[in-house]
Amino acid sequence: MKSIKIKPKIKFAQISSDMPNSNVTRSHSMYIGRIYNGHIYRVLLKIPLSDIPENAVITKATLKVPSISYGHGSKYKAFLITQAWSLYTVTWNNQPSYDSAISIESDDINTPPGNGPNVPRDEGYVKKRKKYKFDITQIVRGWMNGTIENHGLILKNKENKNCRYLKIFTDQSSNCKPVVEIKYYLPCSCICEVIPTQFLESIETIQVTDQLTYTTVKDISLTKTVTVFVSNIGASPIIVTLEISPDGINFAKDNSIQVEPGTNAAVVPYIFAKYLRAGLNTTGGTSTAVIWYQMQE
Repeated sequence: MKSIKIKPKIKFAQISSDMPNSNVTRSHSMYIGRIYNGHIYRVLLKIPLSDIPENAVITKATLKVPSISYGHGSKYKAFLITQAWSLYTVTWNNQPSYDSAISIESDDINTPPGNGPNVPRDEGYVKKRKKYKFDITQIVRGWMNGTIENHGLILKNKENKNCRYLKIFTDQSSNCKPVVEIKYYLPCSCICEVIPTQFLESIETIQVTDQLTYTTVKDISLTKTVTVFVSNIGASPIIVTLEISPDGINFAKDNSIQVEPGTNAAVVPYIFAKYLRAGLNTTGGTSTAVIWYQMQE
């Protein structure tokens, strides 16, 4: 099935211990972690999923967080927020609770240094970019199937030492802002009903002369295939002509064969029609024909 990838437009809010009653939502950059003066910064994410169909099957969901600078090495985690919160009123003092048992640790990937702003060199500061990836597949699946309420994620680290922090772009126009990539596919919605094939057969024995004699008219409108077998058990050649009709009254010639005495032959109609019959006559004298109609419907 075709895989679909989307990137929901996530929204950011930064809270910090040095501004416990205010937040930052519109900023080119934000911090995560504990900076050189001991203040702690966290970033909360709202991740809307309204563009994903309810019956979508999530195959992969990844949160990617590029950093433009960072202090001493530190592991970062994305925690599941368990309470509702407002983007513009959340603060350090009223921040929502989060589930420490449901967290995803970052997978660090070094990337080449960029041309970011010249930030003052703090203790242990490293001028090199890094990209952090979080596999949030199970969380997004829970959000989609309703087993987990979607209140977003909070990004933080252990916050136990100074200069363990990230600085990230959060400007919506930036190509370096954090993104969520979600891959999914839609299951087949068609209902396939298997209808078993039914075999139908009829047999007729006809005395054939040089005058046309017809078999019984067959309604073949619901059949998939029709084969007419003819066994000539007489002494004269028999000409078999299939005739088709839209109404069972007016017939047109279709296919024909000649069956020699003591032989068997098969003939099928070229053109589909609702009704079918076979006309038989000899080239001279008399003969006897056994005719089998074999059909599948």
